[in-house]
Amino acid sequence: MQKQKQTTNEIKQFKLRILALQDQINKLKRNNQLINKKNFINSSSTIRKRITKKKKPKTSCLEMLLDQNSTFIDDFQNESSILYRTLPSKSDKFNINQWRRQRRYRTCSLCDCHTQASFMKRKRQSSISSTIPKRKYDPLKKNYNNKIRLANSCHHDTYSYHIRKPSISLTTQKIPTKIGAMRRRIEQLEMNLADSKEENEQLTQRLSTTFNRINILKTTNQRLINECNKLKTDYLTQSTLPGQENRRNDSISSDGGENNIDNLCTRLKNTSSDAARQRKLNKTLQIDNETLTKNLQSLTEKLTHTERDVASKRSLIENYKSRLNEFETNLNRSNEKTINENDEERLKSLTETMEKLRVSLDSYKNRLQAVTREKQILEARYGQLVDEHQKLKTHFEDIQTKHRLSEQQIRQCRLNQEQLNQELLTARRLTEQQLLSLNTKSQDTLNKMILELNRTQRRLNEYERFTNGFLHEMIRRNIQMNDTLKRAREHQKQRESFSMTLPGYDTAMNTASKILNLTQDDLDDIMSTTDESFQGHSKLDNGDKNEKIRQKVSKLLVSQEEFSGKLLKIFSKKLDEIQEADRNLATIRNT
Repeated sequence: MQKQKQTTNEIKQFKLRILALQDQINKLKRNNQLINKKNFINSSSTIRKRITKKKKPKTSCLEMLLDQNSTFIDDFQNESSILYRTLPSKSDKFNINQWRRQRRYRTCSLCDCHTQASFMKRKRQSSISSTIPKRKYDPLKKNYNNKIRLANSCHHDTYSYHIRKPSISLTTQKIPTKIGAMRRRIEQLEMNLADSKEENEQLTQRLSTTFNRINILKTTNQRLINECNKLKTDYLTQSTLPGQENRRNDSISSDGGENNIDNLCTRLKNTSSDAARQRKLNKTLQIDNETLTKNLQSLTEKLTHTERDVASKRSLIENYKSRLNEFETNLNRSNEKTINENDEERLKSLTETMEKLRVSLDSYKNRLQAVTREKQILEARYGQLVDEHQKLKTHFEDIQTKHRLSEQQIRQCRLNQEQLNQELLTARRLTEQQLLSLNTKSQDTLNKMILELNRTQRRLNEYERFTNGFLHEMIRRNIQMNDTLKRAREHQKQRESFSMTLPGYDTAMNTASKILNLTQDDLDDIMSTTDESFQGHSKLDNGDKNEKIRQKVSKLLVSQEEFSGKLLKIFSKKLDEIQEADRNLATIRNT
């Protein structure tokens, strides 16, 4: 068990070292990307561009550790003894809740800080300490501190005990690929170094040319200044000379001197501006040179650092291979021991099972003897049962024959029943068809009868209307004729009375009818002076008679008896009355 624990712990250590190597490779890749992204300043550019600080990517805790201590991996080789001592005891069991709490606040498996704030404080302290000059410690003390730090991290890291165990073959396959990547990285760095050296040489050449130009400009500037001073002194000396001639000469010479001075001033300004430009160029080139030198130094440091890392990693890989071989041999031995122990236990169990089987065999033999006895008894019983079975078989065959006959009779009855059912079905179908045909015929006849009844009813209604209308017309005409008769009689009486009293009445009426184009009846109506109350009384009497006649006619039409003769009598009476009234009117009018 202890060996297995040791092997698991060593595998965990290997995993930690592989993680450290992966972090270092990632760091080198990042640095390479940053170097490739930097664009060097062109030789023709004279204006200094504003420098923008790019945000650095967040570094992991392992990268911080490697930055603070470059010999971390070299010191990590000789730590197996310390790590074996600092293994957790059996009582320190893994608690899931505690692991979850630690995982919330931890950034990686190598951190001892439980919050982000404490981690930032440590980072700041490290950055401050990097600016202050440190005391040089002994290498032994440094190695001792690194060992203690790693031991504490392994002791406190609860998550490291529950990492999944990768297969050994995968780790061995990954190591040579990492070495090849590191070699390619070193070649790239060497190429970058060569390029930076060439650029540095070009910049130094440019610096030397600029310095030479500055010196030439300085000499020309001094020469011009000396010439100006000489001209000034000549002018002062000439101004002291007396006389007009001297003055004229002075005026001519002063004009020429002023022109020379102006030319010299312009030349001075041009040279001063060129000198200022050259100074600016010099400053920019110096800054570029400083940056390039710094880049060269950093690249050389990185090269040395990577070479050391590669050497340390090679040694680590060799150690890993040797340790892996040892682990494999130890595992094979432990497996062989466990196999031998298992064989002994199996032998013991087999002997015990053999003894148990012998006891069971003896018991089975006793049981066999008892079974043979029971077999003989059962054979005798079997003979008796066979005889009984034959008797029962014959009886069963007789019953089967009877049953077959009964089944045949039942089948015949069923066939007869089916035939009867079919006949009944056919009869039912025929009757249903006949009933349907009769129903359709009866419905057709009923519809025809209903139509005829409706027609007859309509005709009867029309006849009733005709009779009622005819009766009303007869009554109306009878009333009119009676009214006209009465009026005619009254008019006749009036005429007679007027003719008796007034002798020229008839001639006056004739002339009036001719003038007004009116008939004699109309004139009689105008001239009538009969009593209206008497006329109304006579109309009421006639209306009562007419209503009685109408009621009689309506009763006759409603009654179920024959009413044609009675109706003829009523109509004939009315016609006779109308004819009599018509005759009387004709006689009155003729008179």
